[in-house]
Amino acid sequence: MTEKKWIETDLLRVFLIVSEVRYLKEAAHRLNQTPSAVSQSIKALEEHLKVKLFERDSRPMTLTGPGRRLYSQGQELMRLSESLYDEIQDESKNLSSLRLGLSESAAGSYGPWLISDLKEKTHELEVQSGLTYPMSRALQADKIDILLSPEGLFENNSFERLDLLEEDFLIIVKKGTKTFTSLNEFQQFAFSHPLIEYNK
Repeated sequence: MTEKKWIETDLLRVFLIVSEVRYLKEAAHRLNQTPSAVSQSIKALEEHLKVKLFERDSRPMTLTGPGRRLYSQGQELMRLSESLYDEIQDESKNLSSLRLGLSESAAGSYGPWLISDLKEKTHELEVQSGLTYPMSRALQADKIDILLSPEGLFENNSFERLDLLEEDFLIIVKKGTKTFTSLNEFQQFAFSHPLIEYNK
């Protein structure tokens, strides 16, 4: 079995607080633990790292050489851990990064709206657009995460086809356009306005 080469953040947090206050009793008070539990955490961390972190004979406790290195770099590790937690909890940006592929028809129709909306929800957005065939190849080659196109030109069980819209027809009109009261009115409107036919 491979030996773990990472440091458990719970043990690191205890170590950092003991390093700051240098007394087990005060660290225990801050952590809402018993001094014995704090001491056991430090011992477990020392055994895992196979180094001595504190000179326990002195009062207050002093850090050893490895302890000073761990304190210096451990603070940065905990800061990154807390930052990651905050990022994950941020509902306004629930995607860290997204590589989006749009077919030409998607890019020319709803693409600008979609890109604008996704910029608010991702930390990093990369967009590619082009003909369906090359974009399908980009998806297969893992150069994009998702492809929106009228038809994917490949059969592959690892990809799933999802209809963007379930409706047979979608008409977007200006506010105030009169509603259709008959099939004839609808047909006249359809003939006099351009229609983007996207899905089947």
